[in-house]
Amino acid sequence: MKFIKSVPNPSGAYPAAKSMPFPGCLPLTDSQAETLVAYNGFVTITREPDPEIEGSGTTAAAAWLGRNKKTIFLNLKKPSAVEAVKRLILEYDILVEQFRPGVMAKLGLDYETLRGVNPRLIYCSLTGYGQTGPLSPRAGHDINYMSRSGVMASAGRKATGPVLTNMQVADVAVGSMNSVVGILAAVHHRDVTGRGQYIDVAMLDGMDLVGLSWFDAGVRSFYTREKVTGLDDLQGLTIRVQESDMMSDMITALGAKPAQVVYSKVYAALHNAEIDGAENNWPSYEVMGHYEVAPFFLKDEHTRVPEVQLASPAVMEKLAALDESFPEVIRACARESAQKERELWARREADAEQNMRKLGICVTELDEAEKARFRAAVQPMYDEFSAQQELIDRIQKS
Repeated sequence: MKFIKSVPNPSGAYPAAKSMPFPGCLPLTDSQAETLVAYNGFVTITREPDPEIEGSGTTAAAAWLGRNKKTIFLNLKKPSAVEAVKRLILEYDILVEQFRPGVMAKLGLDYETLRGVNPRLIYCSLTGYGQTGPLSPRAGHDINYMSRSGVMASAGRKATGPVLTNMQVADVAVGSMNSVVGILAAVHHRDVTGRGQYIDVAMLDGMDLVGLSWFDAGVRSFYTREKVTGLDDLQGLTIRVQESDMMSDMITALGAKPAQVVYSKVYAALHNAEIDGAENNWPSYEVMGHYEVAPFFLKDEHTRVPEVQLASPAVMEKLAALDESFPEVIRACARESAQKERELWARREADAEQNMRKLGICVTELDEAEKARFRAAVQPMYDEFSAQQELIDRIQKS
């Protein structure tokens, strides 16, 4: 993502590449691109507030999603606000918007209008169903795209039918990443031609995905309010798991009771004894402060959850049309970044474990006999997926 910041500037008019997403895009902000988030008016949402980070005046969610961003509130129905955006467009390079098709045109902020202000502008529209076609006017959410694409059906079993996955695939994996890939390609195009481009990203289109590489998201173990030394001690305990039926089934198979608690509420649930324990990797255990309310760590390493880098074949075809070398460049970058991420993650994981041990956290490690008992307890879950035994064998041997 340093590519965005280091965009060549033949004319001297753009000292540093800047991105101006309306809803925001973390991969761009994390690249150190200067980012301005423009909100359309004021929105009031009534819900239970997230806990604040002590002494900061902000919540963990706001700090995470708002990092490296400047914020401006504009009522885009007012001509003065539209003119303010046009003035900003003169110095910003990238605009990302997520309104339904036609809304930006009604506001006078569509691509054709804004490229008249700044011909170098890269303009990305991210919607559920794209700018054209019978579904384009419809609103949608991650669950809609996953159900229409068949992802929910493939994630379920015969007994459950279609189920939600434990992450927002269309929003996070498809929408964000395809937008970033398209924007980077457009930046390269602008370096060569001096002209910006319009990028139309439909989250549903991207649900037909191919894998590029995988990142390590850590090995997960149990941690509890009271000491647990093995499988027998887990019996009857209430353990927080990710919002995933498979994870719940695993906890049940081990003799405990699963509780699907929202991640930001886990600390409070442990503190208030609403749950007896949870499970996660060492860095998450440290960063979220769960060790303060669950100081007993059972290093059973029951699950490793990779984070897969995905790409849409349609996007890869568009990249190939710009330059036939682009798809292989993306694949090579994915492989290289995955190796680097795993190195960094291994280091971070080791540091977190060391920090926790120094604080006096009680760590219990399992011997091979006890690990065998854990594996035997969950074997029926593997049996349910016997049709995919070849894939299971490959994973276990890797």
